[in-house]
Amino acid sequence: MAQVEDNGRGFDLQAVEQNYGSRGSLGMINLKERAALIEGNLTIESVRGEGTRVILVVPLVNEPS
Repeated sequence: MAQVEDNGRGFDLQAVEQNYGSRGSLGMINLKERAALIEGNLTIESVRGEGTRVILVVPLVNEPS
């Protein structure tokens, strides 16, 4: 598990995701695609005025000996 958190301005996550097609930035799309490549689960939480948290959980796979 990796977690990055700040106490910055935050943003309206739902509004950003709804209008992502008209934006020039692909940051969240890139994060989600890369997490999927390693079979990870990515969670992004953000609240205006309180900051943002990004959590990546990647399952451990036991390799056969």
